[in-house]
Amino acid sequence: MDRHEMCQVLNTMANSIDFETGEEITGLSDKSVAAIYKALFELGCNSNDANLSGSNAVIAAEKIVLNAKDKILLDALTEYRTEVSKELGYKAYWVGTNRALHEMAYYKPISMAELMEIHGVGEKIADEFGDEYLAIINDFISGNDLEVEDDNKE
Repeated sequence: MDRHEMCQVLNTMANSIDFETGEEITGLSDKSVAAIYKALFELGCNSNDANLSGSNAVIAAEKIVLNAKDKILLDALTEYRTEVSKELGYKAYWVGTNRALHEMAYYKPISMAELMEIHGVGEKIADEFGDEYLAIINDFISGNDLEVEDDNKE
């Protein structure tokens, strides 16, 4: 298997799809997905790779473009992740992947249910770090006079 094919296989796995069958893979832990993304990074795989542009390449669901305010929030979330990971002796992505932080900055979840809809945020990350992530997001929203609709309110 060459590097390009390995990138294709890992990309589909990272998006919970079996490379050969196209069927959904269930039960991948956050740690497994993080390991897959690390392998993709280490191999130098990216969405601009010509051999990844076929139907089997499923890079992140959508390209998230952050505005200037979103980037300020992303910086705050990243700073928290860095501090906590150093304090606990964790790899940074164990506290939250880059993709998860980008999605948090873009979607600005304001409840635990919304936070758990973020790619890469499972029960473990939500239980250990969710309250602080939500506090950072809610402080940012109120400090910038932003209005965010809570999908959980009736």
